[in-house]
Amino acid sequence: KITHDLNDILIVKHVLADLIELQINNATTSDTFIKLVSKIYGLKISDIVGKSQSRECCLPRQLTMYLLRENLSLSYKKIGSLFGRDHSTVISSIRRVKKGIKAKEEAVLLPLREINKELT
Repeated sequence: KITHDLNDILIVKHVLADLIELQINNATTSDTFIKLVSKIYGLKISDIVGKSQSRECCLPRQLTMYLLRENLSLSYKKIGSLFGRDHSTVISSIRRVKKGIKAKEEAVLLPLREINKELT
């Protein structure tokens, strides 16, 4: 019985270790996207994740939200928590970027191309 319990504990430890590593990788990757967008736009990270509604901060923030959703499949709620915003704001931001891509807006396409270059 004791050996059986020990095996169960080892299995649980292994599974939890994998989940913790996945969480750490997601956190690092979301930070990577935020840092990359802030670098491309010449903004501080606090500008990207902050409360500013200035024109120079809005599109970079929306692009970052879009990238997190598309590349990491993060939930709207998780993305919202990274930016201190409601999930509905995240949804509208991502829609805005998708609309810009569909309309072939240079203001959306150029930074996305730059970001893809940096990632590859």
